[in-house]
Amino acid sequence: MFRTAYRMGCHIAREQSLFTRERSLPIRDLNHLAWLCGSCGSELEKGRRHTEGVVKVAPYKATYHDTPAQVLAAQGKLDEATATQRRPVALDPWSSRHDYRVSLRELIEPKARQGQTEGR
Repeated sequence: MFRTAYRMGCHIAREQSLFTRERSLPIRDLNHLAWLCGSCGSELEKGRRHTEGVVKVAPYKATYHDTPAQVLAAQGKLDEATATQRRPVALDPWSSRHDYRVSLRELIEPKARQGQTEGR
């Protein structure tokens, strides 16, 4: 069931008409839309712009800082994604809803492995 919902969400994220109504969407929905862009790997630049707007409106809400990191990682900007992911860890290090530290570790580990192989 989740896989079907995920595929439908990816399709919706690609629909241009949804992006034209973006200003009328609540910030939670914009954040979800940006998350879909990052997860699907489509419309990444629009997803990044959505996350910037959401973070500007709710700068102290950790859950909204996690999404920009995901979009940046999908764009291949791992250094920026890692720096961005440190913000939700600092805002809510012991979150019961989402472990931001795990997400940060997932961003750091590929870079560490890449550094090890380059050093050989």
